[in-house]
Amino acid sequence: MKNILFLILLPLLVFSQQPRNMKGVKKADARIIDLLENYGKAYEYKDIESIASYFDYPTTFKAPIGNIILKDKEELIKFYKVARSAEVVGDDYWYSLYKKIKPIWINKDLCIMDAFYN
Repeated sequence: MKNILFLILLPLLVFSQQPRNMKGVKKADARIIDLLENYGKAYEYKDIESIASYFDYPTTFKAPIGNIILKDKEELIKFYKVARSAEVVGDDYWYSLYKKIKPIWINKDLCIMDAFYN
């Protein structure tokens, strides 16, 4: 009888945990998306100091001209002063709009963003 009761209650215990976990994932997704959008605003307003706070060092950038490894905040600031300059993005740059943002969780501490913007 105890075995039957346990087998009946086990699915209820498993499924009762799922909504809490789903809420946690949705909350983490919202936080990650919020960070990405705040980074976009910092980029839009050329707030290079704020941009630098979104990175851990060393950090790597992949670009059509090749990869670059920036060892510290000072190197990143120099990089962004050029990357965000009118010569690179143009005089008519105003802002970028995200068309799609999808967090892909590798593990509980690592997330990759699948984002498309223009």
